[in-house]
Amino acid sequence: MKLAHTIFESPIEIKENSAAVVVFENQKQFYEAIEDLYKQIQGSEGEWVLSEKDKTLDIEKHIHMITEPLSIDFNTRKIQNKLYALLKEQSFSETNYRLTSEICGQISTYATKIAENIDFPVVCADIEDPVGIFRLVDAKLEIEYKNLTEKILDYISIMQDFFNISVFAFINLKCYMTGAELETLYKACFYKKINLILFENTLRDGKSEHETEKIIDFDLCEIY
Repeated sequence: MKLAHTIFESPIEIKENSAAVVVFENQKQFYEAIEDLYKQIQGSEGEWVLSEKDKTLDIEKHIHMITEPLSIDFNTRKIQNKLYALLKEQSFSETNYRLTSEICGQISTYATKIAENIDFPVVCADIEDPVGIFRLVDAKLEIEYKNLTEKILDYISIMQDFFNISVFAFINLKCYMTGAELETLYKACFYKKINLILFENTLRDGKSEHETEKIIDFDLCEIY
């Protein structure tokens, strides 16, 4: 898999068992390139091109960007909607279909019975979609983690399982994690066939054997 941009002489190589580290020494170019990629992930047009075996891939569907790991949210609207969809699917499975029908019927009966005590005419719709029940009980993910590495890994696993994300892009991840923590993260991601790109604005000491490095210097020349 390759991620190309007009500023690069050659594309970023996204390989199994290797984290691609891209360092921008030019802060203005760093911001512009990252902003462009972020907008494309949100569905806008841009200069980045993701490809695999000469086939162009939809960046919005394949890349997820984590701009600041401390603010990772396991219950964003997107994750919540997917969770409700999965719960709905389970509620209508062969195992749970009868129970779901009974519960929905009981709730509709309950609502109608209570409404009969009101002095004005009240109509209660039948419940055909159990998602309303899951919203009522505030169904959400409850993820427990001991450190930042576990938090990131849990989040990545959810995004991969829920949305089939194949590439995770981090912004200045090395500001938050030690070399040992990064190694733990790398090995866990490689085991799950998760691809990683680290965009950094500073070249740091201690390059890992699991990293391939591309440096864009201040004059936008590439150094390997």
